[in-house]
This record gives sequence, C-alpha cells and structure tokens, in this order.
Amino acid sequence: MKTRLKILVAIATLVSIVGICLGAPLCNIGSEANVAGFIEKEDLEKFKQFIIDEDYDTGDMFLMQLITTGKATLFKKGESVYVEDSGGFMGDKQVRRQGEIESYWTLRNAVECPE
Repeated sequence: MKTRLKILVAIATLVSIVGICLGAPLCNIGSEANVAGFIEKEDLEKFKQFIIDEDYDTGDMFLMQLITTGKATLFKKGESVYVEDSGGFMGDKQVRRQGEIESYWTLRNAVECPE
C-alpha cells in the first residue's frame, strides 16, 4: 500500500511539473514602460476605466493604493513571466513572475510570447 501511494505521489508531482511547463509559456513584458499587474481582474478593469475616462490622477492614486497594499505590482520591460491565463482571443492576460507564486492580470498587449 505504501509503495502504491509513493508511486501516485510521484506521478502527481511529475504531471503537475510537466503541466506547468507546457501550460504556462515563458514570455516577456514587452511594452515601452512599466506595466501594472493586478491580483484581481476587477481592479484591472477599474484601472482601465480610469484611463478610458482620461482620469489619470485618480488612476495613479488607485494603482499606488493597490501597490501599497500588495494587491498590484509594476512589471519592468523585458521581465520574464509565465502566462497562466491568456484571457481568450482579445482578453487580458494573467501572468506570474518567474520564481514567484502570485499571479497578476495585465493588459494583453503588454506581454510578448515566442510564437
């Protein structure tokens, strides 16, 4: 019985490692400037609305508040990230920094992946 459990654990570990490697391609942040990432997709949507409304000061305050509370981050150009959710054809992307657990929602066009 113990041998079977060890084998199942080994298989589950291997599947999760291979799944992570196959399901989350290593990409780069490719925009011209720092890019915001949000733990909650709703916060990204709210931030985008501030930009659409051209209410940039409020957008900056909102972003800084979320960064201070750990609910958002800034990615640097060229930073390596894994895409965990591509958001569909035109959706935003959920990315995770290489070596980190937390993932963030960011703009679709901010992430460049190899073809």
